[in-house]
Amino acid sequence: MNNNGFVVSSTGERTPVVYELQWHREAVPDGRGGSIPGMGSSNGRIDPACCFGDAVLEMADGLKLKIIVKNQQGSFDGSGVPY
Repeated sequence: MNNNGFVVSSTGERTPVVYELQWHREAVPDGRGGSIPGMGSSNGRIDPACCFGDAVLEMADGLKLKIIVKNQQGSFDGSGVPY
């Protein structure tokens, strides 16, 4: 998913960004030959890379995701689920 949004840094600075987000969810065997949704994880990239460490990605649909920005290229890992 690519879209426009905002990143709010741990200091409260709100910066407009373009973000790319991938969401992954594993299937867990249910013990009866089927499966149920398991834990999810997310990662992606923001441009510009406006902060490092803990931040919040405010997505175009209004949902927010806690992220950890890892490098100067804006790569991040999501923490938890969107709220």
